[in-house]
Amino acid sequence: MKKIVITGAYSGLANSLIKELVREDFKIYVTVHTEKQLEFIQKRYQKYPNIVALKVDILTKDKEKIYGINPDILICNAALPGGGALLDITIDSLKEVMDTNVFSNFELIQTVARQMIKKGRGKIIVVSSLAGLVPIPFMASYCASKASLIKLVQGFKQELKMINSNVLIKMIEPGFYHTGFNQFMFNQKYQENSYFENEFEFLQKMDNLVYRYLELKSFNSIVKEMKKAVLSIDKKFIYRKPLWQVIPAKIGQIFLD
Repeated sequence: MKKIVITGAYSGLANSLIKELVREDFKIYVTVHTEKQLEFIQKRYQKYPNIVALKVDILTKDKEKIYGINPDILICNAALPGGGALLDITIDSLKEVMDTNVFSNFELIQTVARQMIKKGRGKIIVVSSLAGLVPIPFMASYCASKASLIKLVQGFKQELKMINSNVLIKMIEPGFYHTGFNQFMFNQKYQENSYFENEFEFLQKMDNLVYRYLELKSFNSIVKEMKKAVLSIDKKFIYRKPLWQVIPAKIGQIFLD
């Protein structure tokens, strides 16, 4: 039975993926950030003997719990939302987003990859975002973190090829899905004494348009891709959905100036 570790497994896409994988022949270790979240998911999955819930703060030595598992498949899903106007946010808040989404995630990827290379097999799946392809106003710190993670993982994949490693690297890039993540980031721009206070009414209208027309309530399309990434043995690297958001994001990269 293969061992899977899924970080950031409290809710959203990870929860939907776990429901798909629980029927497969896996021992699934799901990790969350806090003790309160741990209590919640222990109750959620108590009927499933092949699911083990752990409290893992990837910013701390908690990561050693994952190293002790020595997983066959690692799904890096833990992330911190980073919203707010760049004129308003503090450098400390930007550092926190980068530490969580980039540095701590990559330290985890790096260490587990070394374990997998020693075993001669393994798979690492990194959950990034289409937001890493194009800058989105008032989400720039989050976009920057995902862009950095994408480039690190792309480079890492190329380096593993040079040593003929059997470790597979795959990346998930979801678009706008209604997980609550976007609402949290969008709301962070409405700060007292913001440089953009006079634009709040207009910005709220724009937010509502995103919620109504861009956010997908169903996770089926991206969870299907995530499950493919877990089960596949091919070398496909990037899994993106929904397609109607992927195409504008790719075109947007051409016209960033």
